[in-house]
Amino acid sequence: MLWKPIAEKVNIKGDRGLIWDLIDWVVGIILIYATLFGVGKILLAQYLIGFTLLLVALIAFGFIMWELKRRGWEALKVE
Repeated sequence: MLWKPIAEKVNIKGDRGLIWDLIDWVVGIILIYATLFGVGKILLAQYLIGFTLLLVALIAFGFIMWELKRRGWEALKVE
């Protein structure tokens, strides 16, 4: 709200909003915890839960990569 007039004066492209940042934050937390607990469950021989959590982590990772691509973060492109 207070940033917009300053950004317009120095020709900085505005942010796309707080909601996408919050979604990315939540999905990142899901990615970390699903990986952590998924590996732990596999090590404790609870394979079904473990692999299910790793699948959730993989989906979260895919969402984050899709979101970064949508934003146009070419610096993160792996060649």
